[in-house]
Amino acid sequence: MPSTVEKLIRNTVNKGVMKIAAFNRGRLPALEKPHPFLTGIHTPMDREVTLDALKIEGTIPPGLDGLYVRIGPNPVKPPNPAAYHWFTGDGMVHGVRLQAGRAL
Repeated sequence: MPSTVEKLIRNTVNKGVMKIAAFNRGRLPALEKPHPFLTGIHTPMDREVTLDALKIEGTIPPGLDGLYVRIGPNPVKPPNPAAYHWFTGDGMVHGVRLQAGRAL
């Protein structure tokens, strides 16, 4: 159990770190163009979607059978697009089931 002194030190350090972080966020320049990791194919999903019978260009080898799962970035609401980095924040699991030459 932390002592009173330890709690005081932790609270003081935490407040200082939060002030420094807020100061640094305020110094970020405004983006002149949309953030590349928040637009185009990287635009965050705002809902869960299940797609059936996906269209395939080319062929999938019939022997390829299984589930491909990927965990990737998907910020629900990026607090400041200028400070956004896709290594931090919210994420989403994406997956596709392959069976008998089809994407299910």
